[in-house]
Amino acid sequence: MSKAAAEGVAWTEWGPEPFARAAKEGKPVLLFVIDPRSTLNEQIEKTISAGSVGDLVVNRFVPVRVSNQERPDIQGCYNSVFWMSLLSSDARKMPDLWSESKTWAGPDVKGGLSSAQALPFAPLEWQELLLKAAASYHPSTASKHEDDGKPVWTGAVGEFKARELRPDGPQRSLKALKAKSKIRPDPSEELFVYAAHEWKDDEARALAILGASQSFRGAETLRILGLGGCAAYADRCWKANSLSIAKGEPFKKAGAEAVDLLVAELFDQKTRVFKASSTGEAPVFLADGNAQAVLALLKAWAHLGKKQYFDIAENVLQHLEKKMYDPVLGMVHCQLPGRPVVHGLLADNAWTALAFTEAYLMTGRKPYREFADQLGRFLFQELWERERGGFLTRTVKKEDFGPLTEPRLDAKENAVAFEAVWRLSEIKGSHNYRKWVDWGLKSPALPDGDPGLARIQDMLAKGRMDLEVVGVLSDPKTEALLAAVNRLYLPRKIVSFVDPNDQDYVMAHKLEAVSYPRLFACGANLKRIADTDDPDKVPEIVAALRA
Repeated sequence: MSKAAAEGVAWTEWGPEPFARAAKEGKPVLLFVIDPRSTLNEQIEKTISAGSVGDLVVNRFVPVRVSNQERPDIQGCYNSVFWMSLLSSDARKMPDLWSESKTWAGPDVKGGLSSAQALPFAPLEWQELLLKAAASYHPSTASKHEDDGKPVWTGAVGEFKARELRPDGPQRSLKALKAKSKIRPDPSEELFVYAAHEWKDDEARALAILGASQSFRGAETLRILGLGGCAAYADRCWKANSLSIAKGEPFKKAGAEAVDLLVAELFDQKTRVFKASSTGEAPVFLADGNAQAVLALLKAWAHLGKKQYFDIAENVLQHLEKKMYDPVLGMVHCQLPGRPVVHGLLADNAWTALAFTEAYLMTGRKPYREFADQLGRFLFQELWERERGGFLTRTVKKEDFGPLTEPRLDAKENAVAFEAVWRLSEIKGSHNYRKWVDWGLKSPALPDGDPGLARIQDMLAKGRMDLEVVGVLSDPKTEALLAAVNRLYLPRKIVSFVDPNDQDYVMAHKLEAVSYPRLFACGANLKRIADTDDPDKVPEIVAALRA
């Protein structure tokens, strides 16, 4: 029996040590990025750890294994999951011989595997491909790549030449999105709901219904999508329900089912936050996933009125601020006892900022706004890249090496950050925030046709929808007015909260009414357009504001 067959491959964790060993021994690094939610990882690992295949891995490579939950930055850097990547000793990605011989799509979001329920390669195929990969590796030339000769990024030292934003850009992005064959629980595809609501686009409305109608298979879907995916699914259902785009309220039921499953399966009673998935020996707590869960819970609270949802969301918000935030390093990505932590990922900081701005707009609680502002300052101080415009996916640490030291901009993550920052520009009155969002949207480094960026562009072009809630927030009548607002899909809403006992503040805004509490819909310079004290009439005054 071979050593590999007897003991299995001794996978090494990511760090400088395996790459130093690769340089010393003249071997390539075999990087395996796993997803702990998938049973396929175990199947692949068994296949490449057995017999002669395992001997090849042990003797001809330095095997490194990374969890995409703990290190999404590494997964994004190499665009690898459920797969093997060949790396040189300086952590540069080399051509993958097997990617040319067979295409494998991986798990489908509806559950199960997308094509054959089988491994991408049989053991003999793995052996053949690994032999070719090992034979083709030459340490003296492995560090020479097709990227050589391109300008090296030297830091935020200059301003880019901004491109002109086409007025029809959002509509062009919608057209491109419609042409896609699949609809996934992707934040950028909120453009369908947005177009149905803001542009009265019937085809987008039908696609929004289709997206929200995707089958939810309970625990099976949870296993495939995990916390973030299920939270995004629930969020899509609430937005579809807000539009009243289907009879019988099927999306309210589906959204409640998804949120209840998240709470039942993933909410950890000890820490009072959500686990990344229901699999794995030790619970993993992710900042971005918990922030997305907060957004889904807040919408569930608005639509169903169950205080339990808000209480859980409040617990998670407190944990994010008190236990997962460092004033210097930003949000920590992952909490897993005994494991190294990673701070400063854009997704964590952007989603958390968005969750806190949403919490403020739904409750009027100023501490939520102030913490979101702290995150906004971190985004611009640590992740904003002036030379190309936009937010980098991560802060670069002194211990980083290889491609991790090179900045990267991701359109979807930037769209989340831009939305949070745009909200902050309005609720904090910061001109710098708004200027930076305008700047980022004109960046030539971000794709012109990204659906999320297109939605942000249109939101800025149309301007804010200003709603003033005048009343004491602890008063049930005031809360009823605010709840009626929260049930609507209003992506451009900015809610201001006015205490009627502060008469000077009310007079300064020239808001006159016979009684309080009251909701005002205001136009430019806070000019009153409509107002009401009846929660049932809130849709009418919002319609007057949109007109």
